[in-house]
Amino acid sequence: MDSNFYQIIASVFMMGLVGSGAHCIFMCSPIMAALSLNSQRRWLLTIGYNLGRIITYTLMGVLVGALGSWLAQRIGDLFQVQRVLTIIAILFMLLIAIHISGLFTALAPLERMGGRLWQKIQPLTRRLLPVKHLPGALALGGLWGFIPCGMVYSALSLSLATGDALEGGATMLVFGLTTLPVLTVIGVAAGELNRWLRNPWVKRIAGIIVAALAIWMFIGLMHKSAPDLNAPKHHAPMAEGRVRGGA
Repeated sequence: MDSNFYQIIASVFMMGLVGSGAHCIFMCSPIMAALSLNSQRRWLLTIGYNLGRIITYTLMGVLVGALGSWLAQRIGDLFQVQRVLTIIAILFMLLIAIHISGLFTALAPLERMGGRLWQKIQPLTRRLLPVKHLPGALALGGLWGFIPCGMVYSALSLSLATGDALEGGATMLVFGLTTLPVLTVIGVAAGELNRWLRNPWVKRIAGIIVAALAIWMFIGLMHKSAPDLNAPKHHAPMAEGRVRGGA
């Protein structure tokens, strides 16, 4: 793992943490409200739903990271491929920053494209409602992970930039875990928190933080130099006996 991966993890961690309250509430609050109707088991159902969602995110990260690895192998220049993929991820982060802030729905076209897949999956979610047990919450969360969401697409672009299946899965796992606190609280304590998270200034501050992370990643990328393939390689010294012609 190189410094680029740790920078990606730090970025996706902060993006999930600050963006979940400003963006995910609009995407996931209806299902969280439905889970909270079962007041006796709402904590268990909420955790089960979020666990299923995170599992889906992680599997998507593995697939996207594997795609990045395949691209690097096909092109034959891992550094340049990762550089291009990281620039794409940075652009996605800037778009989600604008999207979160509410200034412009920058990722709406991409979400509409993802909506085509969601139209096929959504009928399955209706069959799981109302949720009364943990397996149903896990299944519902797993399906809900496919909902068209600009935040998820931005995190997936970071997974793609890792150029590795395991690192891509780890990236999406971290993203899912950082969205867990806000969505869990929303599921069990709506009301005043939801109203606070919908405040335009809260969304704008979150957007500024994500944009700052994108700029930080770009600066790091510009300071990262390609490995010198022509540099002399240091070989282990030959055994003394062989130097002297011995066996």
